[in-house]
Amino acid sequence: MKSIFLGLVFLFNSYTVVASVPKLTFSYGEVNTYPQVILSDDGDIKSGILFDLANAIGSELNIQIEFLKTPRARLEQLLLDKFVDINCTANPKWLTSSELIWSEPLYDNPDLLINQLNLSSVEQLITYAENKITPTLIGTVLGYRYPSLEPLFDRGKLVRIDSLSPSISYQRYLRGDFPMFVIAKTEASIIDAAQTQHSALIDHNYLYCALSPALKSEMKVRILGAINTIKTSGKLEALISKYQVLDTTKTIGQ
Repeated sequence: MKSIFLGLVFLFNSYTVVASVPKLTFSYGEVNTYPQVILSDDGDIKSGILFDLANAIGSELNIQIEFLKTPRARLEQLLLDKFVDINCTANPKWLTSSELIWSEPLYDNPDLLINQLNLSSVEQLITYAENKITPTLIGTVLGYRYPSLEPLFDRGKLVRIDSLSPSISYQRYLRGDFPMFVIAKTEASIIDAAQTQHSALIDHNYLYCALSPALKSEMKVRILGAINTIKTSGKLEALISKYQVLDTTKTIGQ
């Protein structure tokens, strides 16, 4: 009886220790494709920029990291509810709640317009769309905003065809569903350059980490400090370079 009691005490104490170990939950979703997120054959996140950044933050804080796949459309509310603690592929233009806590910008991940229409600038796209009698279809990602294109959307000159991820948009583009689509520069490394004729830089998008306001104040300060250390030390630049992301000073085809 005594041995059973001691065993129960041991199990309870072990559970308490495990349960008390602090951890951070990073969110990712369908929208995060290579090189942001690289999945295993089982569908679990195994590497990528987001994966390495999250683990670098965990290492700086000496804290456990876990990843949770979440729907892009619900991300803001999930952060507010502390269902997830942090998302590091966010931008204040996309998540607008004043309660969210933001890191300093991490790096620029500009949007590119990949097209079959010989368009190499936003100005050319505007002229093309304005002069067409019928609306032009454009592949976009669900839940994402494109500031330079909003006036064309509002006037019905461009019509969004939303997909869950840029890689799906790319496949639909190849299939001929629309003559152009938008993809972020880092994700554009999935594209076979032979399949694209022209590209245009649409908008500069700096990526940030968005933190849940429900995190304890001390943890918020520690996380923001760790992110700043990773960026200023050159670790962030090194982990991005590891995935041979396209040079963001150039456009595809240059």
